[in-house]
Amino acid sequence: MESMTWPASLDVLGSIRQYVRQAAEEAGLEKKRIGRLQLAVDEIATNIILYGYQRAGRSGNIEAEAVITSTP
Repeated sequence: MESMTWPASLDVLGSIRQYVRQAAEEAGLEKKRIGRLQLAVDEIATNIILYGYQRAGRSGNIEAEAVITSTP
């Protein structure tokens, strides 16, 4: 999938979750696993935003790229 960039703001978490869902669906993950993956990425993004940027008084971006590969 194409990489995406968002401003480091809690307002973009919904958009990040949509990106993860789309990538996971394209990869053929089950609905339950998609939800778990979205939760994990949401927690990671939240921590980056809060602790890496906001609490440090900094601004920046979050970039993600979903790479879908097949296993033998």
